[in-house]
Amino acid sequence: MVIMMHLKLFKAICHSQSKNFNTKEGTSMRNLHLRNVIICLITLLLATMLAQVSMAEPVAGHIEIKGVGIGIDWERLDLSGMELTSADIEPLRYMTNLEELALTDNQISDISVLNGLTTLTDLDLGYNQISDISALSGLMSLSGADFSSNQISDIGGLNGLTNLLLLAMEDNPISDWSPVDHVEDVWGRP
Repeated sequence: MVIMMHLKLFKAICHSQSKNFNTKEGTSMRNLHLRNVIICLITLLLATMLAQVSMAEPVAGHIEIKGVGIGIDWERLDLSGMELTSADIEPLRYMTNLEELALTDNQISDISVLNGLTTLTDLDLGYNQISDISALSGLMSLSGADFSSNQISDIGGLNGLTNLLLLAMEDNPISDWSPVDHVEDVWGRP
């Protein structure tokens, strides 16, 4: 939608530029046309850059993920089963008040964007394509997490999460469970 708005603006500016050129003595129509094309190309470049910025940054306290408007001050969010990729969840980095996040049953492989969400207490990332959870090592408020049915083999990043009480790790190729010896309830541990 944002891109369509910028393309309409581009078309309007180019159309108005072609009408506003007055021929002067010694100026050929070819030079005027070339000037018009250059102005239109610069406008298109600026519109494209603006569209990229507006998709990445929150606007008026909101972000958008796959067409869903989300307030950056929300404390709970469930985006399960939306076929989200790692790129789709990039805007979550702005949700620094988030306490509960569910991203179950998506196509997420990289969760490094979540490393700044230090207020998270509950995190559900089951049924994704995650293999590396080391980015979560600083989420000290985390008390419950579900990483079931991923591709996680190293859980060393969870070692320092002393508030973690419940951890679901079924269907992951984990051989060393010692980093979560401090966790009371670990599902999937032999």
